[in-house]
Amino acid sequence: AKASGASESTLLRLFRREFGYAPSRYIHNRRLDEARRLLENGRYSVGQVGFMIGYSSSGAFAKAFRERFGHPPSEAR
Repeated sequence: AKASGASESTLLRLFRREFGYAPSRYIHNRRLDEARRLLENGRYSVGQVGFMIGYSSSGAFAKAFRERFGHPPSEAR
């Protein structure tokens, strides 16, 4: 915010307007997009991919993946 000369709230509002959600949701979605790419590659297991993108629990990863894509991560392999 300092570098741009705008307040944090202004930057957050502009980000939400541009992308439709908060920066934290954007990061969350990007991580899950990367997980799908890794799973489609077939090189890693579901548990490995979850860990690689920052989940310590495979259950939490599977739930987030299912909410984002409508199917479990095992179907992306």
